[in-house]
Amino acid sequence: MRFLPLLTFIFILVSPVTQAANLLFKSSFGDGVALGSIENFYSNGKGAQRTIIGTDKETSFSWPIKAFGASSSVIQYITVDPITPDTIKDYITAEIRAVPGPDGNMVNALFQNVKIKGPVGNAGSQSPFVINRRTDIGDVTTAYITYWFKYPVDLASKLDSSVSSGNWRTQFEFKTGGYDGLAYSSIGDYRVIINILKNKDGQLYWLTKGDSSNAPSPKVDYWREENHTVPVPVDKWFKFEVYWHRSNDSDGRFWLLSTVKRLSIIMVQTWEHTIYRLIG
Repeated sequence: MRFLPLLTFIFILVSPVTQAANLLFKSSFGDGVALGSIENFYSNGKGAQRTIIGTDKETSFSWPIKAFGASSSVIQYITVDPITPDTIKDYITAEIRAVPGPDGNMVNALFQNVKIKGPVGNAGSQSPFVINRRTDIGDVTTAYITYWFKYPVDLASKLDSSVSSGNWRTQFEFKTGGYDGLAYSSIGDYRVIINILKNKDGQLYWLTKGDSSNAPSPKVDYWREENHTVPVPVDKWFKFEVYWHRSNDSDGRFWLLSTVKRLSIIMVQTWEHTIYRLIG
């Protein structure tokens, strides 16, 4: 599966009370940014990690990302078969390349191509960009993230609506962690995930849900929302925006926007904590 993610990548830490914003990170993959070597091969052989490095001369921000107290920020290569430094390119490739941007001007973008995926439904090979944080510093309770993204024209053909576990493409997700006084405080209790799925009629749609995927059993869906109205853009750049404010009170919010028209995919109001309490 080919895709062109992260034309411009912006993190902003927002105060929900004063509406003040503090820019934490911004990059356009400008001059000075490069892909590091592939390293940290997994013990089972089925994957490795790759770090984006350098200072973006257009924005003055440096990779790897340190926003949110990140302990690491990597492209996570997950493969269906064991790989080596010589064979990883047969499964997944990545490069920063110059392409026509949203306004037609040439820009830099991170291009990734997952070549060997394995049987449909096995999620055999993936290449997500992952930001990891320390487990003892609590949640990121309020934040705004935006980036430009482009899917290939044949995205729908990559999904199989007849296979439940073979009918998703994750656009974004985050997981909580770091709860005071819990034996499993490093695990957290909450995941929010935004997937693209395909109907039986071949049309793509958005599925967003909050669940306990990263928490101890039993697994629970706290909420689930489908959007069949806002189109899933293919073969064109679209701006993806996500904002969340998680609270111990009833003023929590989770909001998704897509495309330059800022069409709302989902707005979840009164997003409260579950049975666990935030630190601080």
